[in-house]
Amino acid sequence: MRKFVLFILLLILVRESELNAQCNFDQIVVPKIKFSGVAPSPWAINGQVNDWETIIGPGNGNNQFPYNPPNTSAFNFSRDPFNNNTFSELDSPEPATDIRFMAFTHDDYNVYFYLRKLANSNSPNSFYYFCDINADGFMNTGEPVFGGRFNSHNLAELSVYRFVPNLNEDYIPGKGNYMFTPRGRYVDGYTMKGSVQKIFGSQAIPAEYELGMHEVFSAAVTENGYGVEFAVPWKYFRNWVIQSAPLLPSHIFTYHVALQKGANPSYQPQLVDDNAGSCCKKLLYSGYPTFNITNTSIVPIVNGLTYRMQVTLQNPTNANVDFSLTDVSFYNIQLNANLPFSPDAFLVKVNGLSFEHTGGTFLQQPIEYSRGFDYYIITVNSFSSTTFIIDITLPVNRSVSSVAVKLNFADARLASFVLVECQEQTGGGGKGINPVGFDITTEEELQRSNPANGDDKSDEKGLNMLKVYPNPSNGSATVIIPKNAMDCELRIEDVSGKLVFQKNNNSGSAIRLQNLKPGFYIIRLISKETGKQYIEKLVVQ
Repeated sequence: MRKFVLFILLLILVRESELNAQCNFDQIVVPKIKFSGVAPSPWAINGQVNDWETIIGPGNGNNQFPYNPPNTSAFNFSRDPFNNNTFSELDSPEPATDIRFMAFTHDDYNVYFYLRKLANSNSPNSFYYFCDINADGFMNTGEPVFGGRFNSHNLAELSVYRFVPNLNEDYIPGKGNYMFTPRGRYVDGYTMKGSVQKIFGSQAIPAEYELGMHEVFSAAVTENGYGVEFAVPWKYFRNWVIQSAPLLPSHIFTYHVALQKGANPSYQPQLVDDNAGSCCKKLLYSGYPTFNITNTSIVPIVNGLTYRMQVTLQNPTNANVDFSLTDVSFYNIQLNANLPFSPDAFLVKVNGLSFEHTGGTFLQQPIEYSRGFDYYIITVNSFSSTTFIIDITLPVNRSVSSVAVKLNFADARLASFVLVECQEQTGGGGKGINPVGFDITTEEELQRSNPANGDDKSDEKGLNMLKVYPNPSNGSATVIIPKNAMDCELRIEDVSGKLVFQKNNNSGSAIRLQNLKPGFYIIRLISKETGKQYIEKLVVQ
C-alpha cells in the first residue's frame, strides 16, 4: 500500500510558443518490517512469542490489550476492538473465544499469523482464516481456508481447507460469499457464510505438496493457551478447485478471522463466537497495492495557456487497484506584472470531469483544485495499465507566467473497496513481512444494533466524512472537515494520548498540519451535542 505524489513542473514561456516540462514523482512508503529470503533467528513456530515481540513489543500483562507496539510497527498488528474501546466489539464472544490481538508477517517462503484471546480455556475452540487470494473481498469456490482446533495445552492439527460458498445467502454469482456485512462492510460482527472441505492436515501432507527447504506448515499454542501462532507456505495460497498458480510474496490477499467454540471438527457458522478484522472492523490486508508510473507527457494545446498531461499507471499486482486522485495543486506561481490574478481562474479537468477551487491563494500556496469529498477514482486492473488525461487551463488573462503542478493521490486501494478511511494494518516478521490490516471499504454509518453495547457502535452522521491526506505524511498533512459536521471539536493526539492540536467549530474547513514529528497520531472529530466521535489515524514518517 503506497502513497505517491506526481510532480509536474510547467514552465510557461509566453513569448516562446513552447513548453518545457520536467517530471518526477515521489513514492512515500509506509514503514514496514520485511525480511528477504529466510527469516532470521529467533523466528520459529515453537509456542514462544519472543520472535513476535521483536515487532509488537514485549507483553504488558494486560489481557484486554496485551501489547503496546512501537510506532515503527504501527502497520504490523491489529486489535479487536480498537484500543481503549473507541470502537466497540460487534460480536458478543465469551472471554475464551474473544480475539483481542493479531499480527501477520511473511518471508519469501512462508506466511505467519498470530492471534491472542482475552482468556484461556481447557475447552476446545477452533480458528479459521478465510483467505481471499484475488483480493476482491469475496470468498469463492476453492479459495483457501486455514484452521485448527486447540485448547490451553494442545493444538490438534493445522489444516488446509477449500471454501464452499453458500449460494443462498450473501452470495454474488461469479464472486462468492461476502467477507463482511454487505452494508457497512464490517468483518467484526459478521460470520462468514458457506462451509469448508478439508484437503489435508499438517500431520499427513500429500507428496505433491510436501514441504520444501525453509517451508513451514505447523501451529502451536502460545502463552498457556491465550494465543496461537502458525505458518503456511506460500504455495498453499491457491485456488484448490481450479488449481491456480500459488501466490507469490509480492502478491496481495485479504483475510477474515473467525473463532469457533466447541470441539466440532468442521466449520459451523452458527458456532462462531468472534469475527475479527482490522482495528476499524474491516478486512485484513496482506500487503501494499504497488504501482509504477510508466509514462508521463505534457503537450501544449494553446501555448502559454492550456496544457494536456497524460499519466500512465501500471499495476503489477494480482489485485485490481484504485488510485484516488485527491487534488491538483498549483504552487511556485510566478505572475506577469500589472495583471490581476484570481486563484479560482484556473480550469482543471480530469478525463473530462471538472475540478473546483477548494483552497489556497497566491499568498497561501498551493492553490488546490479537487472534487471535494468525491475523490476521482482511477481503477487499474491486475497486471495491466491505464492512462488518464488532465487538461489544465491557466488564467485566460495570462497573468501566470510560470507554475508548478502537483498531483496528489491518496493511498492506492484495492478496487473492490474504494476509499479506505481508517488505516490500521497488521504484519510481522520471520517470517519477513508486508504490513496488513488495511481497512478496505468506504466508512458508512453503522446500522447494526447490539443490546450489549447500545449506541456506542454508531458514528455520528456527518462525522464519517472526516478525511486526512497525505497519509502516511512526511510531517505535513491536511484534515478535511465535512460541511455537515456542525458544532464539533477536532482533537489530534500522539500515541501517548498527549494533545498536540485542538480546534472548535470547523464545519466545512480544511486544516493544514505542519511540522509534525514522526510517529502515530489519532485524529478525533467529536460532536459537542452528543459526544459521539469519528476517528482517523495518521502516520508521520
